[in-house]
Amino acid sequence: MYDRPPRDSRINPWQQTTPAAEAPAFDRRAQRQREVRIFGVAACAAVADDRFEAIRKVYVNRARAKSFGDLLARLAASRVGYNLIEDADLERLTASQHHEGIALDIQRKAQPSLATLKVAWQSAPRAVALALVGVGNPHNVGAILRSAVHFGASAVLMQRAHAVNLSGAVYRVAEGAAERIAVSTFDDIGELRIADMPLLATTTSGERSLFSDPLPPKAIVLIGAEGPGLPADVAALAQARLTIPGTGRVDSLNVAQAATLVLAEWWRSGSRRP
Repeated sequence: MYDRPPRDSRINPWQQTTPAAEAPAFDRRAQRQREVRIFGVAACAAVADDRFEAIRKVYVNRARAKSFGDLLARLAASRVGYNLIEDADLERLTASQHHEGIALDIQRKAQPSLATLKVAWQSAPRAVALALVGVGNPHNVGAILRSAVHFGASAVLMQRAHAVNLSGAVYRVAEGAAERIAVSTFDDIGELRIADMPLLATTTSGERSLFSDPLPPKAIVLIGAEGPGLPADVAALAQARLTIPGTGRVDSLNVAQAATLVLAEWWRSGSRRP
């Protein structure tokens, strides 16, 4: 005689068993790469107008909910939930006091590659793009995006080594423009050599005034970081080096201001053509 194992512990040698499949672990880092939390009335309104389907979560200041009534009604009709919270909670969620009473978690916008943009520029009668070299301040990038959309630029290109993530701060300063312009990256200035699109460099010691002659209908404008500006070897690659004349009583303009003036002159040059 021998002791049998308990009935429920016996194994049928003829029965194959497959371990239960484990549910994949939630990848919060991947979600952060796919989504971004934006804030500010204009930034949120632009997403609601252009990519309503991209909205994942909504946070609205309880006291200001009435002013967002149309958006909240659209959300309710689409069965997208929203959260009514206090100002302190919005400040914590956005890490900013400038949330203007609303924040959205949205799916990031898909951006075109530089190769795709080049193809589009070839057939365009007019096209200007800003290439940011070493520019890494999100508030400057947001302001540049805003001016780029206002003056009809085709794209803002960022040097990959210094590329700024399109964060909530960028979206707020851009006032909706971050949704309405292509933003791509490049590694080497050589990638920006495109037929019919001369490279123009902005420098404090350029040989040509920005206002001396009309700008070409198609161009890529190199903009350097605030302070050091464009490296000399990069500026040397441009077909023309432009300077913005002034009193000379300050060393230079803010990088976003300089970009705005160049874009405004490009826009004005186009309006002067027959």
